[in-house]
Parts: sequence; structure tokens; C-alpha cells
Amino acid sequence: GTGQITISVPGPGVSTGNQNIHLIASNPCGSPLTIDYKVNVNTFAGVDAGVDQAICGTGSVTVVATLKGNATDATWTAPSGTFSNITAINGTVSATYTPSISIGSITLTATTNTPVGSCANVAGTDQMVVTVSQPSSAPTGISATATSVCAGTAITLTQTGGSLGTGASWKWYSDAGFTQLVGTSTAANASLTVTPTANTTYYLRTEGTAAPCTNVTAPGSIAVTVTNPSSAPTGISATATSVCAGTAITLTQTG
Repeated sequence: GTGQITISVPGPGVSTGNQNIHLIASNPCGSPLTIDYKVNVNTFAGVDAGVDQAICGTGSVTVVATLKGNATDATWTAPSGTFSNITAINGTVSATYTPSISIGSITLTATTNTPVGSCANVAGTDQMVVTVSQPSSAPTGISATATSVCAGTAITLTQTGGSLGTGASWKWYSDAGFTQLVGTSTAANASLTVTPTANTTYYLRTEGTAAPCTNVTAPGSIAVTVTNPSSAPTGISATATSVCAGTAITLTQTG
């Protein structure tokens, strides 16, 4: 008799293009029947835009899109900034990207073409992020309301020159090893009120600037001389307070 049989055939795995399926039908009542079918296997167009990158200040980055599947080309796009030196070679599309923003992040997109045989005729896309940070600049000096004071007198130190970069803050120290932190500020112009009790050199530098900018800048410094005030004696003692004329006595300060 006659009938219909459905046969499920596994796909060819990573193989693409025209693939042959060889089918043999046999039964005990006659000769086997052999049929060859041709199946065209398509692939998806894919792309890898690479890892995120960072820029300090002004400059550019090189971005590389690696093509996958049957993609043969790709286009780089971004909401702002410019692409130049675009080169397609050995399954990659590279470009030089120059951002127009001075600080912040921007997303770049790589989009493939859709060659004949692309599954669903859909382009592949992938994104990466470029982050722009601004560097800090070192203070050019430190001014003080006074650099020679009596112990216990308050003075104000003020930063001159320099600027904070992305994520940075001003750090005040009272030692050259930068272990004795005495003040922190994120204001554009840093100031610190101190009451020294001994001769002290104060240091100011920026710290914490976002990578790839330099984390710490060179410090500015100022030396403050401290003198101790005199105090009145609490009294005077004498070896005698009533003597004959011409008799020597010794007077001694107390307190």
C-alpha cells in the first residue's frame, strides 16, 4: 500500500550554504528508493563591538568591530562625535572615534550589513561605551592669613591655582608623607582653618581623579611658624624680706 512518513533530520551544525540530505526508503516488497535533497542553510549576521573604553581630557580612541556569522561589513554610529580612519580588514571594521563631549559617557553602536543568506534578513548590532573624564591640575601655591602665629591662634589656608578633575577632591595634610589628613574639600577653591600648636608645614593635593586620568597631583605647601606666648609670673620668693642694710638676698620667680 501507500502512505506518508515524516522524517526529522538533524541540522548540519556549523555548516552553511547548500547541504545535501541523502534519503533511502526501503521495504521488503521491492527495491530501495534513493533521493537526494539540497537544503540551503543560512546564518545570522553578528558583530562584537569590543570592550568599553575611557579617555582623559581631549583625545580619541580606536574602536574595533569584529564581524561574525555571514556579516561582511559594519558601520559605526554614535549620537555625537566623529569617526575617521575607518578600515575594514580581516573580518574587522576599525575606526578612530573622537568624542565631542567634555565629560560623561556616550554609547557607540556597530551595525552589520545583511548579505544574502542572512537569517530573517536582520542586521547584527552591538554596543560599547566611551567615558570621558577631565584631569585635575595641581595647586600652584597656598596662601595663609598669617604664617607666623602664637600657639593656639587660628589661621585660614587657601588654595591658589589648580583645579579638580572628574571625581576628585582636595586633600589637606600636615606631614610630607601624606598620612596625617586634616581636611577635605570638593569646592572649586579649597580653604582650611587650622589652629597649630607647633611649627607645621601644610600640604594640599588633589586625589581620586577618575581613570585613566592621573589619580593624584603634585602638592602645594606652606610652612607656618608657631611661637609660644609669655605668661606672667605667679609670684616672687626671697631668701629674706627684712634685712639690714648691705645684706644680700636672692629673689626667685615662681610660676
